[in-house]
Amino acid sequence: GGNPINPNDLDFVAAPVADSIIVLSTGFDPDEADAQAARCVLALTGGMKYPVQGHVVVELRDADNIPVVKLGISDKFSEEEKERRVLPLVGAQLIGRLMVQCSFEPGLARVFDHLLAFEYNEFYFSNWDNELKNDKFANACFHFADAICIGICFATPQTIPGQGDK
Repeated sequence: GGNPINPNDLDFVAAPVADSIIVLSTGFDPDEADAQAARCVLALTGGMKYPVQGHVVVELRDADNIPVVKLGISDKFSEEEKERRVLPLVGAQLIGRLMVQCSFEPGLARVFDHLLAFEYNEFYFSNWDNELKNDKFANACFHFADAICIGICFATPQTIPGQGDK
C-alpha cells in the first residue's frame, strides 16, 4: 500500500532508481483517473529529493488528457528528456492499433492470443528432489519437455556464497 503522489512513499519503493515505472489508471471517471495520473507524474518527476532515472509509462483513458500529463512533467527536464522519459499511453488507442496491425499480420494475432490468454498459463510446484539432486539450475531447465522451470524453492533458506542470506 501507499500513496503514489507521496514523495516519501515513492522513495520507500526506490522509484528514483527504478529502470521503468508504470502508472496505471484508477477509478471509474476517466477525467479523475487521468488527473490522478498527472499528479503521480508530477510527484515522480519533480516532487522527490532525487530525480527519477528511468522511464515512466502513464496509462490514460482519454487522449485529450495527454497535454495535461505532459504539463505535469517537472521543468527540471529538458523538452527532449520530457519526451523520452514520460510516455502517456491511451489504452483504447493501443488496442485499436494492435487490432489493425494483427489484421495485416495474422501470425501476430496468434502471438498475442498466446501471450494474453489464460489457457495453459499455469504455475505448478512439484518436488523433484530425486531427479534434480545436486544438479545446477541451468541443467534443471532441460528436464521438462512441456514446461519451463522458473525457479527453485528450498524448504530451508539457503546461503549464496558471497551474497549473505538470500
